[in-house]
Amino acid sequence: MGLTTRSHFLFRKRGVFYFTRRVSKDLRAHYTIRRIVLSLRTRSRRTVLARSASLAAKLEEDWLALRWRTRGDSLRRFLRDDRSAASGFESSAPLITEARDLYLRVKGGGKPATFAQAAARSVRYLTEVCSDKPIDTYSRQEVNTFRDALFERGLFELIWAALT
Repeated sequence: MGLTTRSHFLFRKRGVFYFTRRVSKDLRAHYTIRRIVLSLRTRSRRTVLARSASLAAKLEEDWLALRWRTRGDSLRRFLRDDRSAASGFESSAPLITEARDLYLRVKGGGKPATFAQAAARSVRYLTEVCSDKPIDTYSRQEVNTFRDALFERGLFELIWAALT
């Protein structure tokens, strides 16, 4: 393993560059690992500098958002909508129905009516089982419950066949 370039969070292994960042203690509860290591899949120094800067900026942005959501910040009281105060996690993500509407606005132009109908039906199935929530607050258990509901309706096999 080569030396880490501190300013770009890089190291080289067998000529291929890797990006690495240590997860700080205040964020470890959100991660399953203590260090993030990703292969940048290149040997080019020029390419790796751009990719690592982009990854570092994205990670810093994500960490800032996580810190904002989890800390008892004095500015929190000014937030308008606290959908999940009980869990201590505040989501600024759109509800699944809002995400559907945005998706249809962005991707639905020029598509047949069946495209919008399929999207609406899929979201309706989800909200019937798991309720209309911010898209980043659905838990694994809720997704498994949704999958089981699709199995009971005989729909999971149809969806799976369409995806594969």
